[in-house]
Amino acid sequence: MTKFIALLPDDEVADEVTKDLSKLEIDSLDWSIITDENRERLLPAFAWPGVQGTSGGTGMIGGVVENDLPESRVLNDEGVDDSEANFFGRNIEHGGTAILIEVPDEYDSSVRTILENAEATQITTE
Repeated sequence: MTKFIALLPDDEVADEVTKDLSKLEIDSLDWSIITDENRERLLPAFAWPGVQGTSGGTGMIGGVVENDLPESRVLNDEGVDDSEANFFGRNIEHGGTAILIEVPDEYDSSVRTILENAEATQITTE
């Protein structure tokens, strides 16, 4: 398997790249998009017994919690080494969009072509 990581110009390009990857119809192809936008998470919380909400009911409520984990940590969890994770993480924290792709070796040139056509930068493989 070949692993790619690359910076994409924006989220719209990321959508186009994932559409092009889907067209390859490779069963063991996997990818993930990492942006700074998914730093907020809606976490469920439960109402205290006997306490009514403002609408008169009781039950589950939720709240937005800021996730302060650095983007490099997300990349480390995906198997990216520390120096690359720090580089890509800084770019993501400043508004960049990264894509991680894992593909069988025989398709790596097809994936590289898709990334190059999308004007991806810092295309790195393992």
